Amino acid sequence: MLPARPPRKRFRWLDLFVWLLCLGTLAGIGWAFYLAHSGVSLRLVGNLLRGDTTPPFADQESVNLLIIGVDDKIERGRADTLIVASINFKTKRLGLLSLPRDTRVSVPGRGFNKINACYSLGGAELCKETVSAILDIPVDYFLKTDFKGIQKIVDAMGGVVIDVEKDMSYDDRNGNLHIHLKKGRQRLNGYDAMCYVRFRHDIESDYGRMRRQKQFLLAAYRQMLTGEAGKNPDVLLLARQITRYVKTNLSDRQVAWLARFGKQMDPASALVAAVPSEAKRIGRVDYEIVDESVARGLAAEMQRRLSVDPQYDYKFARVEVQSAGAPTQLASLAAHTVRAAGYRVVEVGLRRDRFPLTKIFFSAGYRSAAVEIADALGTQHYYPRPATPRSDAPEITVVLGADASTLLRPGSTAENTSEALSASGSRRS
Repeated sequence: MLPARPPRKRFRWLDLFVWLLCLGTLAGIGWAFYLAHSGVSLRLVGNLLRGDTTPPFADQESVNLLIIGVDDKIERGRADTLIVASINFKTKRLGLLSLPRDTRVSVPGRGFNKINACYSLGGAELCKETVSAILDIPVDYFLKTDFKGIQKIVDAMGGVVIDVEKDMSYDDRNGNLHIHLKKGRQRLNGYDAMCYVRFRHDIESDYGRMRRQKQFLLAAYRQMLTGEAGKNPDVLLLARQITRYVKTNLSDRQVAWLARFGKQMDPASALVAAVPSEAKRIGRVDYEIVDESVARGLAAEMQRRLSVDPQYDYKFARVEVQSAGAPTQLASLAAHTVRAAGYRVVEVGLRRDRFPLTKIFFSAGYRSAAVEIADALGTQHYYPRPATPRSDAPEITVVLGADASTLLRPGSTAENTSEALSASGSRRS
């Protein structure tokens, strides 16, 4: 008689589930322990994993954040960088508006001083309050980091690709700053990226530095969205460095929501500008003097443009009309025609040189504006600018040539447009 076989153990799915649950719990505890000791907020990670679609900004259509860059060792607690980042949630657009660090301002409760002293006098909150007063826009939030933080964050990203526009060389042995960059497109590590955003020892001075800082921010933002082949960032290390070196009054939920929302914004539609200023020495101190009405106008215009879909942004082009061989009275008619087409004419003047044909020159991104203005004036001669104009130059330049008398003759498209505008204005009145 064969011995009886032991009863066969049945596979129990409940046991497997319990084991998987235990393993998952242990893994979760280990992951949480690792994150906690890595300096990454567990609450931040939790918010990143949530699928919130409603902006946690009290039904605001947009938000303004002040980016503050300081170096406590070299700048002694002064704000080396002040950039207002405006984000419109409806149009998914980003704007960056920078202020010169030596701007002479009335610091609330502290009298006149350079704007970069606000941080040492009252921290990020005083910087926020002062910038808000100058630009006449609400600035509710701030992001503050130092140059060590920039280095650490860039290294965690695997570097940032920048097209360095020229050779840069400068040594400050007291500040332990050594800038030696070569011209050309290249991947900058953390230290070289910090050097790039700090360099100002050329003819552009502080304006060149502000331009490079915004170029760096856009390049870093673009790379975070798309990554670079073979150079994807260490996400955990990046989160740890941002948590450690970036201070903000944004909540973890707001930070997480903005991080997800940022993926929907196109860097190509971003607006970048700097508040214009004029150097002046007052009481043996060198300042940058800002016309507050100009600064507020610039900030307001950026807010308006950010509220418009990028495909219609060209309608905000500023236009100058110049007479070069045309009768001077036609310049006023041309300006009236351009306004009737929906554009803002900021200057009407004369040129010493002579043009046989009326031509329109436009800055990058404003071809559509040039086409519309050319149609209104009855010409087809429009060209991209042959050189980069000054930073405050109008985006469109209309140069009236000797043919303007023919283009703006009675019965022309331009005059009909002007008459229609005048008639509609009379009916409204």
